[in-house]
Amino acid sequence: MVNAFVQRHLKWLAPLGLAFFVSACSNSAEMETLQGEVMGFEYELMYLPAHPNHTESRISQRVQGIMQYVGMQFSVTHPHSEIARFNEWRSTEPLVLTRELEGLLRQGLQLHEVSNGEIQLFVSEREAETPRVYIRNHQIVKSDPSVQVDLDGLLRGHMADRIADIFDLMNIQQYSVRVGQDYRVRAGKRGRQRPALTWDEVPDLSLQVREGAVSTRTTETGDFVIVLHESAAISEALTRWFAGGDYERALATTEQHGIAAAVFVREDSGITRYNNAAFNAIVL
Repeated sequence: MVNAFVQRHLKWLAPLGLAFFVSACSNSAEMETLQGEVMGFEYELMYLPAHPNHTESRISQRVQGIMQYVGMQFSVTHPHSEIARFNEWRSTEPLVLTRELEGLLRQGLQLHEVSNGEIQLFVSEREAETPRVYIRNHQIVKSDPSVQVDLDGLLRGHMADRIADIFDLMNIQQYSVRVGQDYRVRAGKRGRQRPALTWDEVPDLSLQVREGAVSTRTTETGDFVIVLHESAAISEALTRWFAGGDYERALATTEQHGIAAAVFVREDSGITRYNNAAFNAIVL
């Protein structure tokens, strides 16, 4: 439970109706919606086609292709993946990385820093030591040969990031991408309605996001966590950290890095929101 210190230093607002950068409404009937599942990963897309060839079948094919690629290459459950190649590299000699794997590993290092060392995606057989890796010139060096990594805790967010990249390349300027509980959103041109994000866990909460990532998690006690970031992979990992840890410490730590976060706690009197100042600064 968040203690009295947090209640003094984190602002509680009621009612819970919130909005990011509220924009003028317009006809949203042009928005297309796609839903599906790839390798156990559920997704939902809302997008405004920018070209006649942005058909449902074309979009679905590209989205499912990239989701399958990410799942096959970056999950520890697949023996021939890029992650398996890294984990089986039992050497302290440099290992050449693909650009995408390098980006994910750098995000792992960033998460370790943002969480003050509490998020640790790298593990080692030497339990007395903190596993370390060094990335230079698209190569990685392990501190000891037994260092391994598990990126499964940010794969849904990474899939959302990759789908958003595809939409950007296709010049689709308005979209909402959801993979699991992790979103990438882009509002598009001014004057068009921004897709509102809502959740059953907090019925009165509605967010309209200009551009970026939003991740959510429900804890075992029924509390609800929201984190906003530029990357859905980062926000996914942070919500997982929030859900399993100390809210006060996590809110204070993310505040130090300018990352917006909030926790909706179920109490006897109802749902109370606790957030850091970064969240408060961008929510009307």
